[in-house]
Amino acid sequence: MRCGFCFRTSGQALTTAASLSLLRIVRTGGIDTIVFAGGDPSLRRDLPELITHARDIGLQAVVHTNGHALSERMWEALPLCDHIGLSIDGPNAEVHDKMRGRPGNYRRLLGVLERCTVEGIAVSVRTMVSRGNMDEVHHMAPVMEKYSCIQSWKLLEFTAVELGWDNRDNYQIPTNDFESVLHRTSESYAGRARLEALRTAEKVGGYMMISPAGLIYGVTAQASVQQGRHEFIGSIDSLHLSKIAGEIYIDLANHQKHLHRPAARQQEIISQLNSHHVPDGREKQPALKGFRP
Repeated sequence: MRCGFCFRTSGQALTTAASLSLLRIVRTGGIDTIVFAGGDPSLRRDLPELITHARDIGLQAVVHTNGHALSERMWEALPLCDHIGLSIDGPNAEVHDKMRGRPGNYRRLLGVLERCTVEGIAVSVRTMVSRGNMDEVHHMAPVMEKYSCIQSWKLLEFTAVELGWDNRDNYQIPTNDFESVLHRTSESYAGRARLEALRTAEKVGGYMMISPAGLIYGVTAQASVQQGRHEFIGSIDSLHLSKIAGEIYIDLANHQKHLHRPAARQQEIISQLNSHHVPDGREKQPALKGFRP
């Protein structure tokens, strides 16, 4: 894909062995759900193995994909996931494919939705709202209503980070315009799936992320939102859990917006993580997340 708003990180991807080790590390740290995202993680030939191992050690797995390169082997692994996330940014190929920079992607995504409906695979659709599609998002309602596999439809406010920061003039819209899109879409949509919004302010402190090379970072108001760059704190395979707990800022209210688990269970996880000693007398932040749509 050639998405001009992408906030992905780059670097040499971890080997299969290192990726399996990473999964064991995060599970030992108390995380119970992990999202394989990108870019597109389905480009990794070992992703089915990683999903299977995640499930074997008690992690719920989620895959976010653009649906363009799903092999049959990948389809065999998808039922092991809690759900999959699909990025759909318009009501037709003209709008969506222009946003994603890949002709034919919209058609493939509709095929993925058809197959997920038949095979009973739960889907969360994510729509990036920006200058290029803000007048079209509400027209997506009939498409979202058509497929019973769709469990949630989340409208994402464009956040200018990394490549998106460099191209922000092409995508950024005022917050009031995003709220208008949300309102207009909610009036048009009559589907059974949850219609949700994820605003830029709600992304801050919402979750922890790990780059392809195993580097840890989060979403912060200063580095991510104000400066448009990720701020890495170190490698997942070399930092002690207490270091991660002290360095990764998690806002509990924003964190909850990414989850669909009982609040009591979430508080239990955070309490377990915060029981680790944080050096230098710094104030503890609620640490880490089980990733959810």
